[in-house]
Formats: sequence, structure tokens, C-alpha cells
Amino acid sequence: MGKKILVLTGSPRVGGNSDLLAAAFVEGAKEAGHAVHVFAAGRANIGGCRACNACFSQNRPCVFEDDFSRLDSYLREAEVIVLASPLYWYDFTAQLKAVIDRLSAYTGRGILQIKESALLLCGAVEEREKFAGAIEVYRLITQGSLNWRDRGVVLAPGCGDKGAILGHPALEEARALGKFI
Repeated sequence: MGKKILVLTGSPRVGGNSDLLAAAFVEGAKEAGHAVHVFAAGRANIGGCRACNACFSQNRPCVFEDDFSRLDSYLREAEVIVLASPLYWYDFTAQLKAVIDRLSAYTGRGILQIKESALLLCGAVEEREKFAGAIEVYRLITQGSLNWRDRGVVLAPGCGDKGAILGHPALEEARALGKFI
């Protein structure tokens, strides 16, 4: 029986490098028999957490009405979350970070079944060490706060222009990660 995987993409650019990286992961995951849902957080209308502490007071995760409510059923069913983002100033996109911040509505409630996570990052920078900040944030959130098992990190440096990732070894790494997650 395959796993239920939720892939959150952070790029506002349709068909950009992080979308292609996520698509490679999804291809591998589906080949392995996993059920995958992709949510384009980078193109959704999701505001940041306002720290109002009204989570679930109106039978939904957040009292503010935006696209985050569409994620609720997928979050509740997912066993694995994969974050896919271009590197913006050495971190995730603001759109993906807004989704991550809004996950606080679920913490401590015993609602989520998520046990594992993975990270897919691409960026124009050539130096792999410039991805370190985003990787550290990912690990602090997923392992440090949420106790999810890290299943892997795939990096695609040198991929700034749209389509620059085509032919990059990171695509095969992402596909392999999807297959063996």
C-alpha cells in the first residue's frame, strides 16, 4: 500500500524550475504506487498567520477565509509532506512560508498523520552552501518542531532562468526520492 503524499510548491511561476523538480518527484512517487496531491501554494491566495489564536473556532483551521482552507482535507490525510521551492534570498518563497506558518493551527491537536517530509530546492546561485539557510529552517520546522522524519533534500543550484533545470541531475534525484520515499 502506497503512502499519501502532499507536495506543496512555492513558486509563483507556472512551469518553473521548482515545478519541474516537483513533477519529477511526483513521477517517481506515482511509479512506486503512492497517492500524490500537488498544491501550488505559490499561486494560491494565502495570507500569513495573524496569531489571533482562533484556529478551529469555526470548524475550519483558520477563521480567515482564503485558499488555505482548501488544504485541510489533504493535510489531514497526508502521511508525507514534500516542500518544493525556488530559493528566494536563501530561503523558501514567502508564499510557501505562509502555508508553513499556518500549519500552527494543527500543532498539538493530534489531527495530522504526517510522519515524514522531504525538501526540493532550486536556485540561480551556483554554490550549494547558499542553500544552507533554507535547509536549516526546513530541519528546524520538520524535525525540531514537528518530529517528522527527513526523507531527503534535493538541490538544483544554477537554475535561475525558467527551464534551466532541464537536463540537471537534480531531476533524476527528485524522481528517485519519489520512488523510494
